Amino acid sequence: VRVNVTGSGEPLIQPLLDNQFERQHQQLASKPPPLSVGQDLAEATAIVKDAFYSAGERDIYTGDTMEVCVITKDGVKLESFELNVD
Repeated sequence: VRVNVTGSGEPLIQPLLDNQFERQHQQLASKPPPLSVGQDLAEATAIVKDAFYSAGERDIYTGDTMEVCVITKDGVKLESFELNVD
């Protein structure tokens, strides 16, 4: 899984996703092979949503909706998710 974050929440979100998907900055974890997938699509999407939701609670410039672009061998799919329902 490769992830890229843009926007004001990036400094909060990118390190967490690097840690979860690529095992960066983990003392005892072995690094996965390139483009390794340790989660299925639903699990990976849930981790990304949680990271954005958390950033949205801490960063006033992170909006209430996020878009996830999923790129697979079958093509590209753009999904939108509500982050904050006030």
